Amino acid sequence: MIELNKRVMLKEFKGVVKYCGEVEGTTGIWIGVDWDNKERGKHNGSFNGKQYFEALSKTSGSFVREKDLEFGTDLLDEINEKYASNSKMDEIKIQDSSSAKLFEFVKMDKIYSKQKQIFKLKCIVLSFSKVSHLNLNKLGQFKFNFCLELDLCSTLIGKWTDLINILLAFPALKILNLDCNRIEPLEGCSSKEIENIDNNLDVFKGITQLSLNECNLTCQTLNKLPRLFVSLEELYLAKNNLDTFNFDEENLKKFEITGFARKSF
Repeated sequence: MIELNKRVMLKEFKGVVKYCGEVEGTTGIWIGVDWDNKERGKHNGSFNGKQYFEALSKTSGSFVREKDLEFGTDLLDEINEKYASNSKMDEIKIQDSSSAKLFEFVKMDKIYSKQKQIFKLKCIVLSFSKVSHLNLNKLGQFKFNFCLELDLCSTLIGKWTDLINILLAFPALKILNLDCNRIEPLEGCSSKEIENIDNNLDVFKGITQLSLNECNLTCQTLNKLPRLFVSLEELYLAKNNLDTFNFDEENLKKFEITGFARKSF
């Protein structure tokens, strides 16, 4: 069964699963997707006058078959592809002197040799990739103990459960970028999912800078962030369509909020 609020992809378009089931007047099972691009869909989540899910706009929703969707890739696979592959070496064209050729080759060889030691990377950037989850069994006993910054902007991260699994592998992480990922509302999580979050609060505690621009956050989720990210110093929240927030005075002093018009307290 496909989980609601999972991020999916169809060709170059990304969206969120909002419905899975039958649609009256049709046959088979359909996946109701609310697309990030508000003009990608055909309706607001309704069909023949019946509302199946709430889309962000009148034209951001559509029904598609599961077989046509991509559900993302494993974070470790993406890291290996980007940082531990020598494939790019074959594409390098050097048109300088012979001495420059040797210098450039040695330089690039050292870079890729370093990147192969992926668990020693201090900064990992996988923005605009198809990362959606991390299979911890693939890591075994290994962790990214040296990584301080992780950029997952515009990927397929949408579930708190998947985010927790990723953060479990990054115990030293300080900076986390989740821009453009449509994070599921905490108030919409099941009791089991909330229990999982409560049992793994340690994965959030080291993060001091968090970027959640264009994540379709709800006010309820925003107001619960200080309980999760207890060491937060900087929080970026632009383009979340939030008019107000209710942080208490203590939390307002704790960190700086950027990209948000504070209309009330």
